[in-house]
Amino acid sequence: MKFLEIGDGGKIDDLKFHRNIMVVDDISKVETFISLGKNGEILKLDAGGNEVHTQESYSQKISKERQDFFEQIKNLESEITSIKNDVMQSKVRSKIKEIEELPIDDEFNFKRKLSELKDLSKQVGVGILTTVISAYLGY
Repeated sequence: MKFLEIGDGGKIDDLKFHRNIMVVDDISKVETFISLGKNGEILKLDAGGNEVHTQESYSQKISKERQDFFEQIKNLESEITSIKNDVMQSKVRSKIKEIEELPIDDEFNFKRKLSELKDLSKQVGVGILTTVISAYLGY
């Protein structure tokens, strides 16, 4: 199994390959992340932070990351309380609760909802919350 296969004679000048995750049933079936065909060439490869997981290990990784993230959010309670507009404060709290309730296997919606919360936190001026979310999303 390969993540990216470059065919025979393929030539790539500059390939950046960061923070990719491959989830497989059997790790022993994974040959490589990038396969280069005969006479293929990559002039400059910049790669890092790539991971291979089983479904179970990926679920554990996501659970741990989310647990750490929500602990950071709980430590920002005073920042959320400092939002002067009660309606906006309620919206932030509601969005956090909505995100907490998302299932572990719905990473796409989790990140989409986090982006929405990040935008909302920018609007209401909670910079520390914006920073924590941005760090989690990898910005």
